[in-house]
Amino acid sequence: MFQLSRGAIQRAVRAPKSTRMMSSGHGHYNHLPFKWDTTKQFAVRYIPFMALGTVIPFAACYYKIKRFPQ
Repeated sequence: MFQLSRGAIQRAVRAPKSTRMMSSGHGHYNHLPFKWDTTKQFAVRYIPFMALGTVIPFAACYYKIKRFPQ
């Protein structure tokens, strides 16, 4: 049993050395839908982006409660 677990550990340790590092040739990936050059530009665009995502569910609930009262 020990030999089996030791072999698995050796393969796990050896794997990163034997595999080639993969990288995209398309440049740096950015998951945000806007670009920025400075921290201030980032803050000016990021805060409204996140605020809109936070407000939408509450606005939808408010609309539904006002539109269809119980």
